[in-house]
Amino acid sequence: MLEALQRKNKPIIYLMLSKINFLMNKIYLFTAAFAVMASLSGCSDTELASIDTAQEKPPIGFHTVGSQMGSRATIINPADITKTDFRVFAFTKNDADDNDNISFMGGVADETGHKGVTIKYNSKWDYANASDCHYWPETTPLNFYAISPGTYDFTSISYSWNIAKDSKTITYTSFDEYVNTTNPSSLDLMYAVAKNQVKSENAGKVNLQFKHILSQIVFQAKTKYENMQVQIKDVFIHNAYRKGTFTFPSSTEPSQSNRSTDDFAYGKSTCIIKEKNIVVNSNKTAEDISSKNPSLFIPQILTAWKPEEKNKEAADAAKLSYLEINCRIQQNGVYVFGKDGYKTLYVPFSASWEPGKRYVYTLIFGGGYTEESQQILTPITFDASVGNWVNDADNTSTGNDIVTQPQ
Repeated sequence: MLEALQRKNKPIIYLMLSKINFLMNKIYLFTAAFAVMASLSGCSDTELASIDTAQEKPPIGFHTVGSQMGSRATIINPADITKTDFRVFAFTKNDADDNDNISFMGGVADETGHKGVTIKYNSKWDYANASDCHYWPETTPLNFYAISPGTYDFTSISYSWNIAKDSKTITYTSFDEYVNTTNPSSLDLMYAVAKNQVKSENAGKVNLQFKHILSQIVFQAKTKYENMQVQIKDVFIHNAYRKGTFTFPSSTEPSQSNRSTDDFAYGKSTCIIKEKNIVVNSNKTAEDISSKNPSLFIPQILTAWKPEEKNKEAADAAKLSYLEINCRIQQNGVYVFGKDGYKTLYVPFSASWEPGKRYVYTLIFGGGYTEESQQILTPITFDASVGNWVNDADNTSTGNDIVTQPQ
């Protein structure tokens, strides 16, 4: 029954991974399905009317759309793009190439010390401050860069940006909100780039296609065998980066090469599920255990712990990743793990996360490892032997003759 447990040096919880690109293909702004693509027509209706009439210079406006993602954080899906704001920057374009020349919009810091012109939605996209209203140059093309969200609690989130002529970066720390209760949920960070824009195109509006720069992680679970049941209380990921710097890509799509990480989070855990009582009964259909509250992570590559080579302490020192799971396991109604309460097992975990992508992991429960790399479940095994045939000492051949010929 537990034949898989008999395999030496094999992890007994299996991980199945499916990767989903969340609308990373370009979403065209004029598709009727996206009602969120409201235009920014100017500083205000009244001001626009007087300025347009007098100067015949339309202010710079914006179309926006977000790519889809969901998380324990505040997530920006296409239908939710108007729930947040963004900051926009513009540079004049070099005549010889697409590179930036001089700052045209967003170069002045606000009262928080952060630069960028804030654009918000209030029945339409508009400048948050009327004094920030900018107008199109007559002929000079502009390169636009935007980040979202543009407004948040600067005192509790480690999130900053530097949008300059020769460098455009976002630095961010994703918090474990279960542990750091004083910090809000992680932010769903997005960026947008629109180059070589002129007032004669798109009715003077800049089309901003926002893309996610973080990775979304979701877990589900099922059992290895039909007669098993698992109760899950907590799940943690160990030795994953939680801080990094994102560099705006030169191409249209972000990748792992656009980010750098530091050692802020190594040796620490990030909570995926905390103090739940999730019951998993099926070995056929996976039980959703975190999709309603997914996690956002810095895009990165995780190398799995190898229990056959190191214990957990050595894995931490070597920056190798694993899952910590507090659970109870039954088979045929009898506890094989956690009889007296929840116990902890560990599972090697590897990953390669790209920006803007959603990863779904399926835990298939049938065991795991201790801190000292021992398998937590001992399979019932059997040994059998058979003796040689022997004669009955009290039974001789005398009197045992069988006559086949009639008397």
